[in-house]
Amino acid sequence: MIEVTPRELTALGVDPGSKSWDFFALKGNEIILDTSIPSKEIVQEPQKAINLIRTIENLDLMVAPSGFGLPLKDVKDLTEKDIFFTLLKFEREDQKKLLGLGEILRLIKAEPTKAVIVPGVKHLPTVPNYRKINKIDMGT
Repeated sequence: MIEVTPRELTALGVDPGSKSWDFFALKGNEIILDTSIPSKEIVQEPQKAINLIRTIENLDLMVAPSGFGLPLKDVKDLTEKDIFFTLLKFEREDQKKLLGLGEILRLIKAEPTKAVIVPGVKHLPTVPNYRKINKIDMGT
């Protein structure tokens, strides 16, 4: 279980999109990072994402690339089977994206940062089923 002490929290969210990976971080109420890296660059050099993450001092919690059908889970508890399931979203033509995402999840897992993956909106029980019909990506 992830525990955070009550003080000014520093948090980062990573949103892996088809065109870009977006990184957004807050320290308390202050935006300390709001940047995007083209997906093509992340796929070619996954370490770029890790280098950017490392620039954030005293990072308390990160929401790692998420929304691929898995429940809320500490990244340290991800298994290779979990990573395999996250990659099922991609078609064979997107093989490079597939390899890049898997590699980044492994790299994040190796970092000392507290990180979690979260379910996509489509997997939340609080979203009515009628809103999920014929929807592929409702966000994370």
